[in-house]
Amino acid sequence: MNITNLFFKNNINNNKLDCGNIYISICDFNKLQIYANPSIYIIKILIDNYNDEIIYDFEDIEINVNTCDSNQIKLYDTNNILYCEEPICRSSCPVDESASCMPSNEKPVNDINNNICVCYNGWEGNNCENKIYVDFKKEKIIKDTGFYKILLVCVGISLMFSIYYIYIVHSYILGNDIKNKVNKNKSNIFLSNSFIENFEKNNKSKNKNNQSPENTNNIININNNSSNCINEKKLSSVTFNMNKSSIITNLNKELTCEKMDEKARDEQSLAMEKMFIILKQKQKSAYSAIGSLNVLLKSMSYY
Repeated sequence: MNITNLFFKNNINNNKLDCGNIYISICDFNKLQIYANPSIYIIKILIDNYNDEIIYDFEDIEINVNTCDSNQIKLYDTNNILYCEEPICRSSCPVDESASCMPSNEKPVNDINNNICVCYNGWEGNNCENKIYVDFKKEKIIKDTGFYKILLVCVGISLMFSIYYIYIVHSYILGNDIKNKVNKNKSNIFLSNSFIENFEKNNKSKNKNNQSPENTNNIININNNSSNCINEKKLSSVTFNMNKSSIITNLNKELTCEKMDEKARDEQSLAMEKMFIILKQKQKSAYSAIGSLNVLLKSMSYY
């Protein structure tokens, strides 16, 4: 069997591979070794025969030549073809037990004095003979979360409670203001009605006293010397009566029960609108404060 073409970068021609006894008709490739630089190669096989041509039905063989491992030494032969060697360390290095032999980076030579004996994890010493034990005396059972994290959590919780406290207190104060305004409006309506009733009773009693015969006789027997005073009193009484009548008419026009109820309702609705506006503002401030609290808590998680 001849390996006629081994190509991609390098070509090897007319290299024969002896398969032993020809009568066995089995060729073993387990001992086949190919030295080449790292790349992909294709082997085309031709089988020689003395008389007739032997026909075979199989595809070409593709070979991938890899580079050396990190723990191997890269060397080149006379044909400038790369080959790998396992590093050799001194006999005191317990290779494959607690250490491994690594090549030196200074020179690409497989030298015992240059190669390095590297200990596995958990071993130490000149010959990697000592085990490393972890000292758990200084380790804490519960991990310390940190002073600043606890401080930020406490500040965030206090801010949250203060925001809810302010929100509840303001809503309570606004609710009491509306109740007081409604009660004041009702008391004003009651006072205006009682004032009108008392004023009408006084006017009726005065009119009856003025129509009695005793009063008429007293008016007839008034002296001429006091006529000026009587006239002044009459004028004052007329003006007073006019003022009273105007007050009554104004109260009857403006301070009726229905109009007072409408005013009270209007004032109540205005107060409710103001209260809702203030509550919305407080709610927005509360949401913004809660948002800042969430930002603080998220920043705490990164520490």
